[in-house]
Amino acid sequence: MFTLSGKRDGISARGYEVDGEFIVLAGARVRGHWASKSGYKQRLGQLIDAGSIVERGGHWETTDDLIFASPSAAAAVCFGR
Repeated sequence: MFTLSGKRDGISARGYEVDGEFIVLAGARVRGHWASKSGYKQRLGQLIDAGSIVERGGHWETTDDLIFASPSAAAAVCFGR
């Protein structure tokens, strides 16, 4: 089990790797907007559009377990950069 946290942004996520994929568990607090000029901005938008990332009580969180190709892709989406 891996833990990702960003105190300044309130980001807190847990995940694990299985069969070459990285899964971020539902309930992770993530950034709900993209903070840089490149990267996984489109993927973040798709997850928000699908309802897999929603705004709740002033923060953004995952509603489902999310599957990524790598831990770095998961971290990029969680941090929004």
